[in-house]
Amino acid sequence: MKELFNDVFALSISEYDIHYLLNRFVEKSRLTYQNIKKRIASSTVIGANDTGIKVNGCKHWFWTWKTNKITYIMHSHSVNNRFET
Repeated sequence: MKELFNDVFALSISEYDIHYLLNRFVEKSRLTYQNIKKRIASSTVIGANDTGIKVNGCKHWFWTWKTNKITYIMHSHSVNNRFET
C-alpha cells in the first residue's frame, strides 16, 4: 500500500499511518459491515464462493456471498469456517 500511495498519488505515507488509517476505517465501517452480513443471512443468496490465498506463506480463505444488490466478504484462516450470524 505504501508503494501504491507513492506511485499512484505521489504521496509519501508511513506504514504506521497506513495501519492507523485502516484501523479508523474498520471502526467507522463496523456497523455497516454487520448490517450487510444480517441482510445476506436473511436474503436469497444468488452466488457464493470461497477463494484460497497465501498470506505470509500460510493459506487463508475469503468467503463471498452475494445477492442481486449486496455482497458480503469474510476472511478465514480455515476452509472449514462457517457463515454464522
